[in-house]
Amino acid sequence: MPRGLYVAWRLPLVFCGLLVLLVGLLLIGWRDYAALLQSQELRLRSEQAIAVLAELDRLAAPPTEMALCVAVGAPVASAPEGRPDGNPWSEPLARLRGLVADNPSQVGRVESLTMALREWQQLYTLPLQQACTAGQRLGSAYVQSLFRVAAPTRTRIAAELAGLRRTEAGLQAERAAGGQAAREATDKLIVLVAVVAALLGVVALLAVRGFAAQLAAAGRRMEREASERGHAQERMLDAQRRLRMVLEHISEAAIAYDESGRVQWINPAGEVMFGRSRQGIGGQPISLLIPSLAEDLDWPVTQPEAELDGLTPSPWTVRRDTVAGQRAGSGGVEVPMEIALVQTHVDGERIGICLCRDLSETERAVRMTHAFAAMLGDALRQPLAQVRDALALLPMLPPGALEAPLRQQLTLAWGHSERTLGLVDDLLELERLRAGPRHARVVPTDLASELRAAVRAAQVRARRQQVRLLLEPPDGPLPVQADTRDLGRLLSRLLTLATDASPAGGEVRVAASRHGDAVRVELLDDGPALPEGYAERAFDPFAPPEPTQGRPGIGLSLAICREQAMQLDGHVGLAPAPSGPGALFWISLPLRPTGP
Repeated sequence: MPRGLYVAWRLPLVFCGLLVLLVGLLLIGWRDYAALLQSQELRLRSEQAIAVLAELDRLAAPPTEMALCVAVGAPVASAPEGRPDGNPWSEPLARLRGLVADNPSQVGRVESLTMALREWQQLYTLPLQQACTAGQRLGSAYVQSLFRVAAPTRTRIAAELAGLRRTEAGLQAERAAGGQAAREATDKLIVLVAVVAALLGVVALLAVRGFAAQLAAAGRRMEREASERGHAQERMLDAQRRLRMVLEHISEAAIAYDESGRVQWINPAGEVMFGRSRQGIGGQPISLLIPSLAEDLDWPVTQPEAELDGLTPSPWTVRRDTVAGQRAGSGGVEVPMEIALVQTHVDGERIGICLCRDLSETERAVRMTHAFAAMLGDALRQPLAQVRDALALLPMLPPGALEAPLRQQLTLAWGHSERTLGLVDDLLELERLRAGPRHARVVPTDLASELRAAVRAAQVRARRQQVRLLLEPPDGPLPVQADTRDLGRLLSRLLTLATDASPAGGEVRVAASRHGDAVRVELLDDGPALPEGYAERAFDPFAPPEPTQGRPGIGLSLAICREQAMQLDGHVGLAPAPSGPGALFWISLPLRPTGP
């Protein structure tokens, strides 16, 4: 970096530092000035308090005229000024309280002085005033006796006045010293502020010169960048032409639409897929092509950066969905398709891009696969059933009719045929469920009753395997609306899975309860722990079985359970046991009233 630019870059920091220092000095000066004003105000209050104390000292002096009036009958020319009520110190005391209100010790002394003055009035001043007013001549002895009684009070008044005067004099001297110190500090701050202001001016001048050099360098750099940007724009336009060529020739439909959902552009593959020309669909709502997007144009916020100056593009965020498109023509044929929605910005405008892939062939292949699986299952089931039935006659043969090794092999073959036939039945059941919802007899049902019946039916298998089925009775009815036959099959299959997984002497605990607006059935077995991550894959019919530590493979049972639960508008799940080994099977069905 050139030396001039380096200095120009540093000068703003120095300028900001000096500016902060100047502001700090001004704040300190303002604080000192406020302290000076406060000190002067307090000193003035002390002077006023001393003047009030002098006035109180004068007003509290013994009334000589009244004493002569009572002693020898001397007339009183007139009531002294300020004493019409015989209590001349009320107003000075009020002023004194206001002047010393911020000093608790002085306030206490003022209250003590007030009490002493009242006592002096009761003991000496008031009796003289009453006797003089009544025209009584009581003699000097009476006056002296009154004075002797009130003398301690008079002494206390003098002491309180002296103490108040000393304290106020000390405060006055202290505040005068504080004011002098504040004035000196203010003078010093004024000098510092002047020095800092001068430095700010010098730094500002240097900064302006440095910024001028920096602006000149920035101008030259902008000229170079403008030239480079022109070349980059040419490359970008070429890339856009290539991209448009790619979009024109890809096999998937590509639709560009604006923020309001109106089609701006569609490629030839989209024209063929939807049976509409580019000119006819331009400016029309995209819901004419994909009705499900009429009120749902939610797309991810994605604005990839151009790969320029070594920058890598930002990753795309895509919203994917499977919907039905609308092909133009007689009747408006629906086309199953997979869509991907993204967004970008072109010249500041928000543009959405929808890529569509026709799933008609894919769905046809899936249907053919399901049909083939069903046909294969039917073709295998009959011969397997005949083989199983033939092998089932083995126990009826008399002893010794077959050699022991042969009998053992035939018994093993009978077991394999039984399991194979069960797998074929499961495969046929899964394909039946996947073929779509059948006509079900949905009626109001009490899930608690169905669960008790399923547990009773499963007790035979459980006792044969030496497993205890423990049902925790629900608190009350659990009303759902379902096909009782499908619900019974689902419960029976889960009870079988939990029983088979539990060892001899184990337990399967069954419970059902309400969870919000749903009913949840839980089956907790005593089998070995599930392999890590297996609970998420167990419902995939094509996932390889992972029996570990003695837990048997699940096969297609959970896949069938999931399809059965979906037809009941419910969910089924598998999770590790909350504590210890075992697995937790659960079903969740919507809670519905059984009434009409």
